[in-house]
Amino acid sequence: MVNKIIDTIQFIEEHFAQQISINEIERVSCYSYRNFQRIFKSTCGENIGAFQKRLKLENAYKMLLFNKTAIKEIAFEVGFETPAALTKSFKQYFGFPPSDIRLHKELIFKNNKIINSPATEKLDFEIVSMPKQQVYYSRIITSYESPAIETHWNSFMQFGFHDSCDFYGIILDETIITEDLKCRYDACSSQQALLKVLPQKEIFGGKYVKFEHLGSYDTLHETYNKIYAQWMLQSDLTFSNLPPIEHYLTDENGKNSHKTSIFIPIS
Repeated sequence: MVNKIIDTIQFIEEHFAQQISINEIERVSCYSYRNFQRIFKSTCGENIGAFQKRLKLENAYKMLLFNKTAIKEIAFEVGFETPAALTKSFKQYFGFPPSDIRLHKELIFKNNKIINSPATEKLDFEIVSMPKQQVYYSRIITSYESPAIETHWNSFMQFGFHDSCDFYGIILDETIITEDLKCRYDACSSQQALLKVLPQKEIFGGKYVKFEHLGSYDTLHETYNKIYAQWMLQSDLTFSNLPPIEHYLTDENGKNSHKTSIFIPIS
């Protein structure tokens, strides 16, 4: 039944912008709504309604921050009936109206220590189309710079994988927006584990800007800072609210090559 719980959480995440009925929750989870609500709160730290509303507002924030879509269109895309409803909920949740995001974008990055100095280094990148891909995953909820992620990967690798397996990290929440204790990170493999049946989901399927990070995973945040500070603010591309994906490259023996491809989704 554990995978049923995971499948239901994934279902809610994928349909956060839509009305999800009690019957749908019971059908996917195979629990009564009351029992699943209890399980969901103990797993995710909030009830289903609060989780869905938070995803609506945080996705609206991401779209305001990273693309040029009109607020009216954003409201409908994330599941609000009117732009006024989005503005009211957004202000109640974040403490300021959505219009402030675009007026103070650079200040938001600076306050979150993403922009610390003027851009000086050229970043190489390429735009790629990535086909949809099935992966198998295990989730942790923690800060993205927490050592708990390395511990999570160590546990994940104990499940056993063939040398030909690829590994990915899915950064589901934006640290500028989401509280550390609610940030979701998925450790993923391209093949099912040998010693445990992992839940599965689909990633990619669209256009991405691809960057390469060379070196330790501990310095990945430095590359992200350069992407935001030196490139993203100046780019004319329209960014998606889908999560960035990290592909941890290995050598021919399946060993860590200290190379990471970072995929930033674009519309």
